[in-house]
Amino acid sequence: MAAMKKAMKAKAMKAMKKAMKAKAAEEAPAMKAMKKAMKAMKAKK
Repeated sequence: MAAMKKAMKAKAMKAMKKAMKAKAAEEAPAMKAMKKAMKAMKAKK
């Protein structure tokens, strides 16, 4: 079962990365805004 979970995770990660790359072109500004917001949140803490 552990091996299966690892394989599933690896596949999911690869799929996520592919999706991220595909979306990156159109969502770059949104991603930058998100990262800025994340940094601001961390700074507040």
